[in-house]
Amino acid sequence: MKENENKKSVVRVTEGNPNETADVLQNGTENKTEKLKKPLIFGLMAIVFVGCMYLIFKPSEDKNEIENIGLNDAVPQATEAGLPDNKGKAYELEMLEQKDQEKRNALATLSDY
Repeated sequence: MKENENKKSVVRVTEGNPNETADVLQNGTENKTEKLKKPLIFGLMAIVFVGCMYLIFKPSEDKNEIENIGLNDAVPQATEAGLPDNKGKAYELEMLEQKDQEKRNALATLSDY
C-alpha cells in the first residue's frame, strides 16, 4: 500500500491483467478540486491584501492636501511670551504685576463709594 497526497490508500496489484488493476482513484474530480483549494484560497487572500494596501496608501485626490500635509490649523501657535531668561527679571516682572494689581484694587474700592 502507498499513501498519496490526500491520505487515501491505493492498492497496487502486480498479478493479473494490468488493464484491470490500474491505480485509479474513484473520485477524480474531487481530487482535482482538493488540489486547487489551497492555491485558490491563497490567491484570494493576496487579492484582498493588495486591495487593503491600496485603500490605506492610495494617493490623495486633492493637490492642496499634499501641500498642507504638515499644517494643523486646530493647534494654536506657540507665543513669544515664555519664561524669562533669568530669575531677576522674572521677580521684577512679578513685583510690577502685583503693584499694578494693587492699584487696580485701590481704584475699584474708590469707585464703590
